[in-house]
Amino acid sequence: MNPQLISTLQFTGIITVFCMIYAPLLSWILPTHG
Repeated sequence: MNPQLISTLQFTGIITVFCMIYAPLLSWILPTHG
């Protein structure tokens, strides 16, 4: 496989995990005042 493609997939996976875990966590810790 292409090393650049692998690094891109790893980066995308990290962003996905970050959004799945830390976005709900941040919204729970810092609730939006709307």
